[in-house]
Amino acid sequence: MSGIIVNERDLKAIAQRKWLRAISGTHPYSRPNEGTKESLVAISQADLSAA
Repeated sequence: MSGIIVNERDLKAIAQRKWLRAISGTHPYSRPNEGTKESLVAISQADLSAA
């Protein structure tokens, strides 16, 4: 989670996310590899057990 928070403030990471969004649109390639705060919070115990 700390890496996600750091990347939200890092200008290089912000630029990279914007660039990927511009060239990939909503395709999964435009999403951050580490996920987002929202995606991490959405993971449930059942999700982890299914993996």
